[in-house]
Amino acid sequence: MRLTKKGKYAVSAMLDIALFEDKEKSFVKIQDISKRQRIPNSYLEQILRNLRQEGLLLSVTGPNGGYRLSRDSEHISIADIVMSIEDRLDSTECGGTADCLLGEECLSHNLWSQLNNELESFLKNKSLADVLEKNKKKPLKISSGDNKNLIAVG
Repeated sequence: MRLTKKGKYAVSAMLDIALFEDKEKSFVKIQDISKRQRIPNSYLEQILRNLRQEGLLLSVTGPNGGYRLSRDSEHISIADIVMSIEDRLDSTECGGTADCLLGEECLSHNLWSQLNNELESFLKNKSLADVLEKNKKKPLKISSGDNKNLIAVG
């Protein structure tokens, strides 16, 4: 199973947007997200474009432009975000087809399939709001004033 850096960045960017659109009551600029989350701007543009195409974000161009969530943070699961970015989250070698060993199912196939189901269930049951609520209880201390709301990617 691989959750790529792109998937982790997508979650961090969405958390940032959820946090700052609420505080500022406006669209969040890509440069601000990039700076706070330390995600390269050009890479972040690709990620946000994908999230917008999947219907998770709204965008506006121009001087007051940026990104907003397409719906309340309580109604966007982490699974929604990850699955819109990752091709697949699968810990099996066979991609779930059960032909791991030359057409035969390997001994650990059911174990890895169960892990896939558990992970998917976990991510579906965590919303952006859930994650932000937990972060409010543990404020992150950072020396630079520009990054006081950095959300770690793990």
